[in-house]
Amino acid sequence: MVTKQQMRKRAKQATILLDRWFDYQVKSNQVPGMAVGIVHDGDVIYRGAFGLADIRAKKPTTTQTCYHIASISKTFTATAIMQLVEHKQLRLADKVSKHLPWLLKAADQNLTTITIRQLLTHTAGVSRDGDLPQWVDDNFPTADHVKEFFLKQEATFFKPGKQFKYSNYGYGLLGLVIEAVSGANYEDYLKQHIFKPLGLRHTSVEAQSNTKKLIARGYGKQRPGEQREVMGDIVTRGLAPAAGLVSNVDDLCRYLTAQLMGSKQLLTDQSKRAMQRIQHNRGKHEKLHYGLGYDIWQDGTHRQFGHGGGFSGQTTNIRMEPATKLGVVLLSNSIDGLPWQLAGGVYATLHHFIEQGGTLRNGKKLTGAGRYTGRFRWRGSDVEVVAIAGRLIAFFPDSRTPALNLVRLTPTGRNEFRIEGGSNFDCIGETVRYVFDRRGQVKTFFWGPEPLDKLS
Repeated sequence: MVTKQQMRKRAKQATILLDRWFDYQVKSNQVPGMAVGIVHDGDVIYRGAFGLADIRAKKPTTTQTCYHIASISKTFTATAIMQLVEHKQLRLADKVSKHLPWLLKAADQNLTTITIRQLLTHTAGVSRDGDLPQWVDDNFPTADHVKEFFLKQEATFFKPGKQFKYSNYGYGLLGLVIEAVSGANYEDYLKQHIFKPLGLRHTSVEAQSNTKKLIARGYGKQRPGEQREVMGDIVTRGLAPAAGLVSNVDDLCRYLTAQLMGSKQLLTDQSKRAMQRIQHNRGKHEKLHYGLGYDIWQDGTHRQFGHGGGFSGQTTNIRMEPATKLGVVLLSNSIDGLPWQLAGGVYATLHHFIEQGGTLRNGKKLTGAGRYTGRFRWRGSDVEVVAIAGRLIAFFPDSRTPALNLVRLTPTGRNEFRIEGGSNFDCIGETVRYVFDRRGQVKTFFWGPEPLDKLS
C-alpha cells in the first residue's frame, strides 16, 4: 500500500522525466507553446511552460499564460447548474421550458419536452452548432440569435433522451437557464459563485482585464509548406457557456481539486458524485462516456473524469483521477496542439513511478549524476537521460508513453553504465559509455556500439 507521502514523492520524481518529455514533444511537433500543471491532493506539484505564447512577438509561454479553454467551459456551466439544484431553484428533471417559457412557442415541439439533465448529458438531440459557421469565421452567435434559432428552426435531430449527440447550442441554452433562475447574467454568476470562492484570479468569461494581457496568441494547423494561420481575438457571445472561458494552469488545478470528494468549496459530495458518474453510456465499444458536464472513462484500472477543448487556435485538456487525487492540466495555443495526445502518457508515467518505485530504489546513488544527463541523437532515435534520486534513467522522448520502456543505467566503471530494463529488442545488458572533452562536457555518448551526439 502506497502512502500519501510516498505517492507525492514518487509523483514529483516522475515530473523530472515528464518535464524533459514535454519540452521534446513541443519542439519535435513544432507546436507554438504549451503550459502544464499537475496537482496532487490539492497541491500543485509541477508547473511547466514551453515554447512561445506569441511567435511574432517572441513572447515565451509562462505558467501564468492564459488560454481559451473551449469546451472545458461546459464543466463550469454544469457546476453552476448543480449549485442551483442544491439550492432547490431547479431540478435536473425539470423541463427546460419551465425556466425558459418562450420554448413553449418553438416551431420544433421536441423542445417543449427536453430536460435540464438531457442538456447536461448531451442527450436532448439538439443541433450541435446551430445555423452559423462560427468555427470557420469566428463570428459567434449572440444569446438572442441562439434563442431565435431554437424558436424558429427544427433544432432537434433525435427524440430527446434517445442517444448521445454532443451540442454546443445545448449548453448555450443552459447558460440562459442559469440567468433566468439566478437573476444574474452568466458571467456575474460564475464570478460570484465559482471564481471568487476558489480564488481564480486569472479566469474569466471571455477575455477580461484580469486575463486579456496574458492570453496566448492562437494558431491554426501546421500544414506542409505553409505558415500557421494567426488567429485574432475571438468572442463566443451566446456560446460562452459552451466554449467561452479563459483560464490558466494554476486556476484550473485549483478548480480540479474542488471537484474532489471532501471539498466543500463548490458543491456537496452528492452533487459531485452525480457529475462524475456515467449518466449516459455511449455503448459497449466506446471508451468515453458522459456524466453531468464531464467525460468519464477508464484508464486501465483507474477511473478518470475531465474534459477537453478545441478552439480556433487553442487545444486544452483537464483530467482528474479520484483514487489517486492526481489531476493534470494541459493547455496549448494551436488548433493541432498536444494536450489530448499527451494526457494519457502523463498518467502512465505517474502510475509507473508510483506503482513501480523499485526502478529508483535499486542500486546506489550516483554522486554527480547530473553531468551525465542530456538529450542525445543518432540516426534512428533520440535518447534522453535524466537524474532522479541520484539514479540515471534513460527514455525515448519521441514516444507518446515515455514510461513504457524506461532504462536504468547502472554504474559499472568510470563513465560506464550497464543498460538495465527497457525493450528486449534494445541493447539490454550492454554498455553505455560517456566521453568527455577537456572542459568536462559530454563529447560522445555510446549506446552499446552506437555513438550519439549530445543535443542539450
